[in-house]
Amino acid sequence: MDKQLYITGAGNSEKMPTPKFDYINDFYEGLCRIRVGDKVNEITGDFLMGIYGYVNKEFEYAITPQFVDAKDFSEGLACVKVNDTWGERSGKWGFINRQGKFVIKPTFDSADSFHEGIAVVLKDNKYWYIKKNGNAIFGYGRGKLRFHETFDYAERFSEGMAFVKKDSDVLIVSKSGRKRFVIKDHSAHEPYKNGLAFICRYSNGEDKWGACDKRGRIIIPFEYDRISGFVNGFAMVYRNDRVAFIDKNGKKLNRISYSDNLPQVPWYFAAKDFSEDIAAVKVITGKWGFVNKRGRIIIDFNFDEVDSFHNGLCVVKKDGKWGVINKKGNWIIENTFDSEILNYDRRLEVMVGDKWYSLSRKGVLGEIDS
Repeated sequence: MDKQLYITGAGNSEKMPTPKFDYINDFYEGLCRIRVGDKVNEITGDFLMGIYGYVNKEFEYAITPQFVDAKDFSEGLACVKVNDTWGERSGKWGFINRQGKFVIKPTFDSADSFHEGIAVVLKDNKYWYIKKNGNAIFGYGRGKLRFHETFDYAERFSEGMAFVKKDSDVLIVSKSGRKRFVIKDHSAHEPYKNGLAFICRYSNGEDKWGACDKRGRIIIPFEYDRISGFVNGFAMVYRNDRVAFIDKNGKKLNRISYSDNLPQVPWYFAAKDFSEDIAAVKVITGKWGFVNKRGRIIIDFNFDEVDSFHNGLCVVKKDGKWGVINKKGNWIIENTFDSEILNYDRRLEVMVGDKWYSLSRKGVLGEIDS
């Protein structure tokens, strides 16, 4: 096994000269999870995993390897597993601080990292939530008569809300436990983001997506085949192979033609997320155009393929050739290129033949040093 250490960064990797670890992860909160001692059983050929520890940014041991499993540091604590039994890695999980000391004893069959000050733990096939002092958040009673609520399944909190399963019901609960409501006909869901949770319900033989807020109120009705996440204030909803934009109040963005100034049906055959307050949309003709956040068509449907706007420019394809337009739909670089132009980091690049060139806003090619 090649024991080598790599430092990963933004777009590059630097190989450390001294082989040291069998596994190394990224840095979290200043510490990096590593593993040492991997080996192969010479008789059976089975792979035997080593033990985990943590190193600092000088790649010195901050916590010496001693755990049979471990997770990255999160909110000042790391979830680790100890007490391996006969090589079956069947020990218990607990939480350590940055000095490697247990602040929550290893008594759990499974555990998740802390998130929003709360962690999900599992013991005896039941899930519950704990705080950083180890106490359950849905606890009641005192002393030896203190109990806590458990669930058949539980997920981490997101924006103060979490999905849990109890008996046959899927519920959404708040950290205080005061807010909780049942999701009827639940099929799937996504965690809360920007105050809304996307939820799929199975009804009349079909899965349909919608969204509710933190009070359990339905904001987006359950009538869509799919919903994308919100980007720049709008999500895309899909139904019958069509797509429309919808805001956080559940209102669809109507299309407004600049010719008659009247609202029209908001469904498109394809669309891209809003970027720089402009979205690319495709209509029944198979052509792409652009609308603003009021739904007004600002660049007509003339293009075979399009990118999204970046730095005021958009790469488009028309009549089989690629070019670049501005937000008024005017050509900045005429559509004369066979290969798609790349628009990133305020740079334009294009391949001509088998070589890449930089491209000025006047369409002048410049060689790129290899």
